Amino acid sequence: MAGTPRWRILLATLLAAWVCELACLCTTYLFMWLVVGVGFGGEAGYAFVALAVSSLMSCALGAALGTTRIETGAVSGISCLLSLFTGLYGPTAQGLADAVELASPALSHANPLWHMANCFYALLYYDTLGPFFESCLVLLAMATAFFAVAVLRMRRLSYAHL
Repeated sequence: MAGTPRWRILLATLLAAWVCELACLCTTYLFMWLVVGVGFGGEAGYAFVALAVSSLMSCALGAALGTTRIETGAVSGISCLLSLFTGLYGPTAQGLADAVELASPALSHANPLWHMANCFYALLYYDTLGPFFESCLVLLAMATAFFAVAVLRMRRLSYAHL
């Protein structure tokens, strides 16, 4: 593998992880949709697009974090903190997320988890698909940026660390 460029190894790993994650998410979504009866109305097909871009962004972020010398506990802490600011931990966290978004919308919109949640909210609560596609494009841009960071960081890693 020493002759293979590191970016190709990273891209192949990222795509393999993305396909596995997407398959699991789609299976879960189909179960929720067909068995449990949770639906997105006429926008059910777009939920698969939201799953695809959200999981791609999360895999790219994982690659960026995985190419740094950061502790596993710190990565979990970052995930929990970002989740707190999207309101994923109940009414109190939702109140905090709303307060942060009102006080500093740019800070909220820089949070990848905010865009992931907003993809699904846009399908449920907006009459047009504009906000949905906007969140999808932002997630794709974030995925590209995180992949670029991972490629740059991976160039500096030794093969012993990999």
